[in-house]
Amino acid sequence: MAENKTLEHLPEVRAAVAALSPEDRELLAAVQTSPFKLTAPEQFKEFADNIDYFVFEPNIHDLNDLGWRYLAQHMDMLLPPELLSAIDPAPFGKYAMQEEQGHFTEHGYISLSGDEWNHERPAEPEKKPSIRERLEAWLLLCKKDDANIVKVLEDGLKSGAIRIPGTVQNLNGFDSVHSVTSYLSEFGVTVAERIRNQFQPLFDPAAEQLSPEILRINDYIRAHAGYSLYPAQLAVAESVKRKLSEGKSAFIVAECGSGKTKIGAAALAAYQAQK
Repeated sequence: MAENKTLEHLPEVRAAVAALSPEDRELLAAVQTSPFKLTAPEQFKEFADNIDYFVFEPNIHDLNDLGWRYLAQHMDMLLPPELLSAIDPAPFGKYAMQEEQGHFTEHGYISLSGDEWNHERPAEPEKKPSIRERLEAWLLLCKKDDANIVKVLEDGLKSGAIRIPGTVQNLNGFDSVHSVTSYLSEFGVTVAERIRNQFQPLFDPAAEQLSPEILRINDYIRAHAGYSLYPAQLAVAESVKRKLSEGKSAFIVAECGSGKTKIGAAALAAYQAQK
């Protein structure tokens, strides 16, 4: 503990912690009271870029809470109160804790997500022009009234003598493409960038707040079922609610056990609540 206090008084560590959001500071507090605690100044400086390295659930404090969460994840049906009261959630919580290698702290339950820790990399030195590099210079001669400008441009583009910045220069760029995998390997970054630019999400949890209706429905679930929906589930429910508000249908596509039924029910209830 003394070592931790010494670390947290280092100027670079204090600066890194001060720059965190309140939610990330709460996560850091939980990390520092768990076996996953940070022990080096570099880890504190890199913490903001590694939030997803941890899974933090501040509403889970004991095996019962964890057991109900585990059951909610693995059951797609809603049980009546008389059946819920017959379930002992503690053994399920113990199993989940062993499976996830998680730990309870005074701030909530914490485990590792499985993501790799991203380390800071030193910035590459700026490359400065060298007089030894070959530089090309061109002289464009135009006839009277620019009569030959179209032919000059067409011939220059075809031969490669004239280049347009940002365009693909390799005319045989598909020579190495023989399958979907090789296509994605060659153009995946470009495709992903275009998808991000052209398909805007209905709800961005990193930039927007959940609506009061969704939060109210989640509070109701917590009060009557003993667990909350995950942040990702709430984000999908918010998106579906917005689509319903536009008078359009929405599809929830996800793997088995991800909580599609609960997401759809929460979205529909929130949509009805705002009317």
